Amino acid sequence: MADLVIKSDKVNEKVNEKVRCTSCTEVSCFFNKLMEKSFMDNVTVLPQTSQVLINFTRIRDRRTKRSEFREASKHLISELFNMALNTLPITTKKVVTRVGEKFYGIESDYKVCIVPILRAGKSMQSLAEEKYKSIKVFDTLIQRDEVTSKPVAFKSWYTPDILNRKVILFDPMLATGGSALSAINDLIDYGVKESNIIFVNLVSCPEGLSNINIKYPNLKIITGHVDGGLNKNNYIIKYGLGDFGDLYYGTDNGYDLIRYILDDAKIKEKYKISDIKEDLFIDDCLKIQHGLYDQYQILMENKNRNWREDIKLAELKRQLKDPKFVYEQALKKSEWYKD
Repeated sequence: MADLVIKSDKVNEKVNEKVRCTSCTEVSCFFNKLMEKSFMDNVTVLPQTSQVLINFTRIRDRRTKRSEFREASKHLISELFNMALNTLPITTKKVVTRVGEKFYGIESDYKVCIVPILRAGKSMQSLAEEKYKSIKVFDTLIQRDEVTSKPVAFKSWYTPDILNRKVILFDPMLATGGSALSAINDLIDYGVKESNIIFVNLVSCPEGLSNINIKYPNLKIITGHVDGGLNKNNYIIKYGLGDFGDLYYGTDNGYDLIRYILDDAKIKEKYKISDIKEDLFIDDCLKIQHGLYDQYQILMENKNRNWREDIKLAELKRQLKDPKFVYEQALKKSEWYKD
């Protein structure tokens, strides 16, 4: 677990001591409570209200339908967007009410824009445009370098107008922070001030927050939840979510597989699959699917594959897109449902 660099040495000692002696789940809870209290000057965690936790439960639950996933995500993204807007500079403003009374309020006349990291970050755009019809949107596309396997800013759609605005940079998931750092580097190279960037994400982890905080301590970060950490493949664990873009836009094969299982009432009745057995069966199916994906990735990375391997690659691609194939393979291999 990476050490978080925060501006209070005493708090940093508490964090590192907590990381050494607790489980990932306890660390996650500790970080969320810690940063909610603003011990970390540049990171703000969305207050964990009952409604926020309800929506996080919905998007993490693998049984959640895609329409419900999108709805819950929009509620959380809306909360995060409002938190980002609350960081903007404000001025006092005196108005006269309809009954002739003077009211001393506030306004924010600071220009703002959003920069979604494509494609998952695009999920914030519709919500932002609902609140501000004329809000500026500048896209940035991050792609992985085939040689180094590191994310690089492939193309950005900026104009000089961005230099006069507060920039809300959005990417739902913060794991290692590679994509976010690439986008931030690109913005700063274009001329945007570090202090004018607000990075918003739905789920983060200590390693990603640390990586950004080390390089850009003056950049504000707003996150929905800090999970436990990363595994050896740099996937977020305790609690994790999956690929947000695939889940949001409907390109996640794992989701299709789970829905196929849950919706097949005839099979469940035939094999007397209870809710508990259903969970076990889903695990079996996902293991088979992940195994197929690993084989696919190995062949894809082999630039010198022969024609037989090309045929195998095409077959694996077809199998990965076919939930019925994986489902039937799991039925053949699984013995528990016969108990």
